[in-house]
Amino acid sequence: MARSLNLEDNCFLDKYGERALMQARFNFFPPCPRPDRSLGLKPHADGSAITIVLQDKEVEGLQFLKDDQWFRVPIQLPHALLINVGDQSEVMSNGFFKSPVHRVVTNSERERTSVAVFCSPDPDNDIEPVDGAVSETRPRLYKKVQDYGSKYLQYYQKGKRAIEAATKILPFVDEPTAQSTPTSVFFLKLSSFSLFLVNKGSAFFKGFEVKLCLCNPPDFALQYTAEACVTFPFGEKP
Repeated sequence: MARSLNLEDNCFLDKYGERALMQARFNFFPPCPRPDRSLGLKPHADGSAITIVLQDKEVEGLQFLKDDQWFRVPIQLPHALLINVGDQSEVMSNGFFKSPVHRVVTNSERERTSVAVFCSPDPDNDIEPVDGAVSETRPRLYKKVQDYGSKYLQYYQKGKRAIEAATKILPFVDEPTAQSTPTSVFFLKLSSFSLFLVNKGSAFFKGFEVKLCLCNPPDFALQYTAEACVTFPFGEKP
């Protein structure tokens, strides 16, 4: 990415710091009787720097927005990894790389699963356009920001894009976080172990924190999507 912009090779990696994060999220989308009225995931952009996605090998669902039209992501290549640019790469590249808006649609007959790995810089590091991405012909578009992930979640819950609040002209505004809506209880089986999900909480598995949440805030039409997020230091194996 840096070489494509004629920048120093490690200019983006240097922003990651020593405590960069990788978060693995397992998604399960059951059949939905009204796919015309229900979404698996609402339109959003990722708050990471890079997201690596392994799609279901048989059922499509991921779509990207371009020129006000939704385009499906094909699954013809089995086991192919989709690389998606997140908000923090857009900030660091001063807008040369764009964080695309995407969504997940539902299927009336078949269930769908996917795995997404989010790669993000150390939350304590300052994220801002790197040297070389700002010039007289391309002024600085984004302000310096820290712990972008937390700010991203605040805006995501409100149906807004955090990247728009990260510009130099429009800084982040601390607003009260909307109260969470009570959710049902689901039992999600992952590989050889199971996690009991109750609204939001955390647990520990083999020494690694497992953050639990249910993907059904009030603005989601689909109420039966759950996720488990396993967080571990960047570069370490879970």
